[in-house]
Amino acid sequence: MRREFTLTLVALALLALTACSVETEVTPPNPSQGNEISFGSVSTRVDKASEIKEFSVWATVSSIGSTAVSYQPLLTNERVYRDPEDSNTWVYDNVQRWLPNSIFHFFAAYPYNIGFEQVRQELNGTLYTGYWLNVTADGSADTEDILTAQNVTNTNVEGYATTVPLTFSHLLTKFNLTISQNTDIDSEFEYYVTKVTITGLNGTGMYTVLPINETFYTGWDMEGATPMTLGKNYESAPVCLREPDGDGRKSKPLKVWGEDGVMLIPHNIAANGVMIRVDYFYDLNPDDSDLGQARYVEGYIPAIQWQSNTVINYNIAIANSSFISFEQPTIEPWGAPQTGGTIIIK
Repeated sequence: MRREFTLTLVALALLALTACSVETEVTPPNPSQGNEISFGSVSTRVDKASEIKEFSVWATVSSIGSTAVSYQPLLTNERVYRDPEDSNTWVYDNVQRWLPNSIFHFFAAYPYNIGFEQVRQELNGTLYTGYWLNVTADGSADTEDILTAQNVTNTNVEGYATTVPLTFSHLLTKFNLTISQNTDIDSEFEYYVTKVTITGLNGTGMYTVLPINETFYTGWDMEGATPMTLGKNYESAPVCLREPDGDGRKSKPLKVWGEDGVMLIPHNIAANGVMIRVDYFYDLNPDDSDLGQARYVEGYIPAIQWQSNTVINYNIAIANSSFISFEQPTIEPWGAPQTGGTIIIK
């Protein structure tokens, strides 16, 4: 995957070079000067801030208006961890200092040592530093919930913060599917779901991160990714989409992957690219013990671009005669912002 990442890095660099400007030549300052770099106001957009005991940080420095220092690595997979004597304080071992007339890029990832690789690439006389990670997210229980954060600090900005704020967010997309009976078409009979199968999703991808100027370019490379099948089997205990309600029956939608959903790769869902199939029993006589006739319905997820750090739930309704309808998916942020207080790393 190194070759593919290098090509991605070069493409992103070429895109950003048009925005570069050269002002004045400077001499890189003495790295022994300046205050120590510390990290403060670390927060998360997740509901598990208290679980974070350590995370990785990468940092680069570049001289403003000169190629003398160009995205020079300062920290590489640096372990940032809670002080054993004070859990509200964070420390790291390879302490670095702020330099004047410089731009610092900070990239952080949780869990610590998750596997990001660092690479240096020269393009048109400028050296760039990028990061990449091969990710597998196939809906299995052992899928890693990866969190990332970024910060850019320009020391030419008057009053720049000497502590680095980091806001972590989920790298993956949380997915779920809710199935209900389409009572507008059929309100009389019963539907028992036996299996749900989704085909055409990508279960692997390479995530790339590239600091350029005063921003980060990030993206997913799906070259070589193999489409996967995601499924849920209820054959041993079929799930009815209605339940008793007094003398009648009321709808009981099935949330296929429970309240938690599953974590998947954010990627472009093309038209007619991802199919959902629902196998079920169609019961014309709810009073007997027979669950009815085995049938199925199929339909394609509408085209959409899945984003990181979002929860996407598709609501579908099924009815006899192989009818399946998709409502607009609900797309929400994954987790509300939570602050762990100002935590200083020194």
